[in-house]
Amino acid sequence: MNVRPFVESDAPTVAALISAEEERLYGRPGRLTGADILMYLQYSKESWIWEEDGRMVASAMYRMDGDAANAQGVVADRGRGLGTEILERGEAFARAEKAKKILTGAAEPDAAARALFESRGY
Repeated sequence: MNVRPFVESDAPTVAALISAEEERLYGRPGRLTGADILMYLQYSKESWIWEEDGRMVASAMYRMDGDAANAQGVVADRGRGLGTEILERGEAFARAEKAKKILTGAAEPDAAARALFESRGY
């Protein structure tokens, strides 16, 4: 597994991962584009890509919103602990930024994400 900083050329692939997740959860294709991802990227302080065998398997962006750290991610290869790793990086980011709280979330039908958040006290 390779974890590296997000670069602008990753945006279309990240959008495709998010759109595929939307289709999995809601039964309809997502409409997010690479341009949408780049619009949000400008607000992030840290952005990461997880790759394996040349294929993107997860992505995350972390930013500050006032005194709150915001952690958002998407995982293509579920069940391998990547969501936990994204959340742990977000928590480390929040500590480093001296955030008073962490804002994060997932799509309502994503039971695995909900279980992860609840297991960590969110």
